[in-house]
Amino acid sequence: MSDKPLVSIIVPAYNAESFIDECLQSIIRQSYSNLEVIIVDDGSKDKTATIVSNYSEHVRYFYQNPTGTPAIPRNVGISISRGEYLCFFDSDDIMSP
Repeated sequence: MSDKPLVSIIVPAYNAESFIDECLQSIIRQSYSNLEVIIVDDGSKDKTATIVSNYSEHVRYFYQNPTGTPAIPRNVGISISRGEYLCFFDSDDIMSP
């Protein structure tokens, strides 16, 4: 248990296989370590789930039927998050160190 507050990083994803690996690497490499990363997959038809499964130790993955909007996956992420603080991140973003 950390004495630092838990930060939930919520990442909606849809057909993100081209960039989700780099996105997750950038989050996991942060110096602040009390993080939970939540990927909410909005019905991807590519290899997003396979790529994210390689991060199962660091990432919670949830699949849902496609909604066509990032707002619903973000709200799903909020509902399952455990963090004291929330961070919203897009699946094609890279987090600076």
